[in-house]
Amino acid sequence: MPDAPSALLDVRDVVRSLRVSRSTVYELVRRGPDFPRPIKIGTSTRWLQQGIDAYVHAKRRNTDIEDLL
Repeated sequence: MPDAPSALLDVRDVVRSLRVSRSTVYELVRRGPDFPRPIKIGTSTRWLQQGIDAYVHAKRRNTDIEDLL
């Protein structure tokens, strides 16, 4: 059975999900090599929910490992 399609998030959704400012989201896009690339749909910018979730999970895992050191 195929995976369910990932939801598309706008910048407001990403801001709420990461609890950062709008400018921080765009800074992460510009400078964060591991931050998910946005998808352009016409004039809209969207991120895959799955990509944002994976980014948060990886950051939490890295933080947990650093806390153990």
